[in-house]
Amino acid sequence: MKNLIALTILIVALYFGYGFYTGTDVELTDYDIAQADTIINEFMARYQVPGLSMAWAKDGELLMARAYGSSSIENNIPLSTDHLFRVASVSKPITSVLIMRLVEERKLNLDDTVFGSGGLLEDEYQVSDDNVERITIRHLLEHGAGPEWTNDGNDPMFQNPVMTHQELIQWVLDNRSLKRAPGTTYYYSNFGYSVLGRVIEKVTGMDYQSYFQEVVAPLDLGDFALGSNFSSGGNREVQYYSQEQMQPYGMPVRRMDAHGGWVTTPTAMVNFLMHVDGFPERPDILQASTLREMTVPSLNNNYYAKGWAVNPANNWWHMGSLPGTATVAVRTSDNMVWAVFLNTRSPEANFERELDGLMWQVVQRLGVR
Repeated sequence: MKNLIALTILIVALYFGYGFYTGTDVELTDYDIAQADTIINEFMARYQVPGLSMAWAKDGELLMARAYGSSSIENNIPLSTDHLFRVASVSKPITSVLIMRLVEERKLNLDDTVFGSGGLLEDEYQVSDDNVERITIRHLLEHGAGPEWTNDGNDPMFQNPVMTHQELIQWVLDNRSLKRAPGTTYYYSNFGYSVLGRVIEKVTGMDYQSYFQEVVAPLDLGDFALGSNFSSGGNREVQYYSQEQMQPYGMPVRRMDAHGGWVTTPTAMVNFLMHVDGFPERPDILQASTLREMTVPSLNNNYYAKGWAVNPANNWWHMGSLPGTATVAVRTSDNMVWAVFLNTRSPEANFERELDGLMWQVVQRLGVR
C-alpha cells in the first residue's frame, strides 16, 4: 500500500487541484498559488499523503480553497474541494461551542454537575463513585476528569464497539472509577466529550447533530454530518488509507459524534470558524464574553482551554487524528482561519508537528499578515 501511495503522489505532483481566492485586500497571484502548491506537494510526498484538501480565509473572506491528489486511488478519483473528510478531534471545538451556547442561554452552568444526585444526567445513569459525582461541565470541557478516562491504549471510546452511547457510558461508570478529585489534573479525554454530547441532548431535547444544525442553520456553512459506522459515508466522502496496523474502517464513527465523529469539508469548517472567531466581519454564534470564557486556559494546562488548544499569542486551534485521518483547524489572532484535512496519517515522528505548521509555512512564504 505504501508503494501505491508513493506512486500516486509522484503522478499527481503536478496536479494543483481546484483554486479559489477572492475578497480582502490580500491579492494572491498565480505565483503565490504555485508557491503554496509547492509547499503542500512537498509535504504530501514526504509523508505519502494520497489526498489533502485545504481552505484559508482572512478578514472574513475566503482566500484559497485547494484540493491535491486522490480521493480514491483504486477508483482513480481526483480529490476536489467538495469531498468530505472525517475531522476526528476537530469535532471537539464544535461541541464546546454548542455547550457554551447553552451556557450563554442559561440552560447550563459550567459548574453544573453531570452525574449523581442533582446532576444533569442523574436519571440516565447509576453512579457509586463520589469523584464521578463531582464532575462538572467545566471539568469535561477542560479534560479534567482524570487518567482513568483518558485516550490511552484503553480509551473506552474504542472499546465495546456495538454498545450504544448510553450502554458505553454506564459501562465506564461501572468499571472506570476515578481515583482523584476531578479538576485537579489534565488528561485528554474523548470519553468526556462523548458525555458532553449526551448533556446537549438532555438539555435541548434534540439529538446532538440536530441541535448543531439548528444553531448553524442561518449561516449556510456547507455540509456537516456525522460519519458512518465502520465505513465511508458515500461517493463524496474520501477513501481513508492507513499507514499503521489500525484500520480506518473498524471504528464506530457515529458513536464518536461529540468527540470525533463529524464529517465535512475544509471550506465548511472555515465557514464555521469565521462565526466563532471574535472578529467583526462575520456574525459570531457566541457573544464576545462567551468566546473569552471558552478560550481561557485551564488551571491544569496553559495550552488548552474548553475544547480549543490556545497559546499566549491568542491563537486557537485543534488537531484531529484517527487511523486514515489527520486534520487541523486554526484561528489566528490576526484574523485568519484555515483548515487542512488529509485522508491518511503518518506514523513518522515529525508528521503531526509539520501538519500543524504547514499553513503557517505557506502564510510566511507568501508574506500574508
